[in-house]
Amino acid sequence: MDAKENLFELQFLREEQHLALPTLTSLVLVREIHDVLYQYLVDEEKERLFDAFLDMLKRHVSRQREGNGPFSVRIEELNFLEAEGLRELKYMNWIEVPVYVFQVKSRRAPGEAGYEEERERVARVLDDLLVYNWAPGTDIIYTYPQQVP
Repeated sequence: MDAKENLFELQFLREEQHLALPTLTSLVLVREIHDVLYQYLVDEEKERLFDAFLDMLKRHVSRQREGNGPFSVRIEELNFLEAEGLRELKYMNWIEVPVYVFQVKSRRAPGEAGYEEERERVARVLDDLLVYNWAPGTDIIYTYPQQVP
């Protein structure tokens, strides 16, 4: 029996609209985003949300992620930037993309013997099939259209 047979199932959960960062980027962009968008933060809560957003972006750009997809965030999660801040991201070539959310159902549960090895095999198969990113610490993946820039 092939080791990849019955390795996992994908269950479609929903479609979301995300803003996606163009794939060619660098940490310099993080500084630029900070400088441009900081003006839209009018209270401590918005500043906290902005810092969390920048931390996610830094992790992605520095390759501390699982998956091969672009950096993206649900538009609703960026509402703290309000309309002007979202427009600024679009001026910086961020694009609105449909993202398809799936749950990856593996044979083993987290913490179970062999789970990490199985997850690596699942990731190799997904790398061959999809443009995707794992949602950190979950069994959820975000998949992207093949033509995302």
